[in-house]
Amino acid sequence: MTLPRFPHMPFPAPLMPAPPAWPERALPIGSICMYAGHVAQVAANANPAWDCCKKDTTTTTENDMSANNALAPDAAADSDPVALLEAQGWMVCDGRKLEVSRFPRLYAVLGSLYGPAAKGTFKLPDYRGAFLRGVDNGAGVDPDIGERRKPNGDPGYAGVGSMQCDAFQLHQHHYTGVLDKATAQPGSPATIVNPKPVETVEPVSGRHSSETRPRNIAVYFIIKAR
Repeated sequence: MTLPRFPHMPFPAPLMPAPPAWPERALPIGSICMYAGHVAQVAANANPAWDCCKKDTTTTTENDMSANNALAPDAAADSDPVALLEAQGWMVCDGRKLEVSRFPRLYAVLGSLYGPAAKGTFKLPDYRGAFLRGVDNGAGVDPDIGERRKPNGDPGYAGVGSMQCDAFQLHQHHYTGVLDKATAQPGSPATIVNPKPVETVEPVSGRHSSETRPRNIAVYFIIKAR
């Protein structure tokens, strides 16, 4: 049977099936993502592990950072930006303490890697203010891998979660116009012998600050907690 064709009534396009919904647990527990939304501050104190990068190391009292360590209920999601994020199973990587009994699957992934907080508790990684780098894992890309430290700042660890201080690559500057030598007689000024032409180079202005960094944008690093 041949269906009639009408020039002004084209056949509708075949209905395409809707794409499958993103599985709620497609990402494994412990996955890290970037989050560009606003999140209220939970952990406020500085991370004492970074004291190892300072020339003058001072003792820093570690903050408990245990506030708001449970996923917020859906009822509070509309008014609290932290609740909105954590109700979906994500938490900011800010080093806070969590109870093992409340987050057993996340504890199975992290264990005490980021510090045993106390009996029955563990810690989230603290990525505040830091860039992330892939684990070298034998690739030979990190030339200073021996200087990497544990998440608490102690030396002797280069695996996942290890930290590394900022640095500037060792380099040399070559100058032209160095004078051969100078002679001097007692009581008389030095006399330059066989001087070479001195090349004058105007200094190049640049941005100077207290760290070496690329152009960057601040985001939150969040971890899949449930």
